[in-house]
Amino acid sequence: MNALRRAWETERGRGSVVGLAPSAVAAQVLADDLGIEAENTAKWWDTHVRTGATFRRGQLVIVDEAWVWCRNR
Repeated sequence: MNALRRAWETERGRGSVVGLAPSAVAAQVLADDLGIEAENTAKWWDTHVRTGATFRRGQLVIVDEAWVWCRNR
């Protein structure tokens, strides 16, 4: 993952990779792996809702351990 982040940033610039994970502990593990800061997804969402902060065009968003549960009725 660190190699992917470095390659992406070489082409797109520093800060062009965002790491998100489902918990603070998972975010720290992802941050250690990527070599950049990563955030808890819920914290990022809260900031987005309150401030309107969002992703920028050209950013690579890495979501660690994303689980989607869908229930059809």
